[in-house]
Amino acid sequence: MPRFISSDGLSLFYSDTGHGRPLLCLSGLTRNLDDFDFVSPHLSMFRLIKLDYRGRGRSDWAADYKSYMVPPFGHGPQRRHQQLIQTKA
Repeated sequence: MPRFISSDGLSLFYSDTGHGRPLLCLSGLTRNLDDFDFVSPHLSMFRLIKLDYRGRGRSDWAADYKSYMVPPFGHGPQRRHQQLIQTKA
């Protein structure tokens, strides 16, 4: 299962499929990457990068509730997106 470690040590699950220009798919804050299953076949011209946020789907839960505030919550997707773009471009 593809995972990466966030800056605070959580294991976050992601999916990276397809070819073409990267498209980062981020679900609503209470949802997970499975929300994109219906639309994914219609986006076959893109490389789809889908992420389960911390505490959602197959990603780890954080013990500290403060890590669910917007700034730390957003660092994981931003950091992983930059890493994936650099390694697979």
